[in-house]
Amino acid sequence: GQRIYNTYCTPCHQRDGKGDGSRFPPLVNSEWVTEDKRRLIQVVANGLEGEIKVLGKPYNDLMPKHDFIKSEEMAQLLTFVRQQFGNMPDRISVEEVNRVLKRP
Repeated sequence: GQRIYNTYCTPCHQRDGKGDGSRFPPLVNSEWVTEDKRRLIQVVANGLEGEIKVLGKPYNDLMPKHDFIKSEEMAQLLTFVRQQFGNMPDRISVEEVNRVLKRP
């Protein structure tokens, strides 16, 4: 998961998951990471556009879709993000990714 994070996520969210403070939101303790797994999977796969609030602060930049990431790698990535930046011990499984994204 960390390898995938370093490849696709660090340019915006930074290696420490704290974002850049203005355009790209933090992942550390973010409700977007710690709350709804389904939403997290959808955001990474489908991207996100328009204003959102993260930890009470508005952000309004484009997150590109990453639907090219295989289900196994997506599960590894999101488990890494939740455990590293949200202190969430539970994993995101390949089955959850497939179910949310309606992949076989």
